[in-house]
Amino acid sequence: MSPKQVHELLGKPRFSRRDPGRLREIYRVCPALTFVGADQELKLVEIGFAEAAGEVIYGGANLFAGEHMAVVQRLCGEDPAPREVVGTLVFRKLGISLTGFHAGPKESLAVTAFSSGRWDAQLARSKPFKVS
Repeated sequence: MSPKQVHELLGKPRFSRRDPGRLREIYRVCPALTFVGADQELKLVEIGFAEAAGEVIYGGANLFAGEHMAVVQRLCGEDPAPREVVGTLVFRKLGISLTGFHAGPKESLAVTAFSSGRWDAQLARSKPFKVS
């Protein structure tokens, strides 16, 4: 989707920051959207939610409810090759990343859905993640 298409659905963002080839927008508490591309060709590549979103449902379960390592284990069952990039777990096969679920302060909890290829450059420098 383009920013214009998103604005037609969600209205005007609360916060917007434009950098060369990138636009970041935040709507009220959530979601946080990331667009990339040339200015007239920007396309949505990430939708992120902080715990303040309340409910983020995947496969019928709220990812923010319950024990966080159980969420990690469940996603590892569906994508057995997650990678860790600077504290973020990237489930490339699922198109989902988790921050703060396996380590870090509770305040850092976030779930992001991303488009194919979004993490490719970072994954080249990442390490495999294994549930201990």
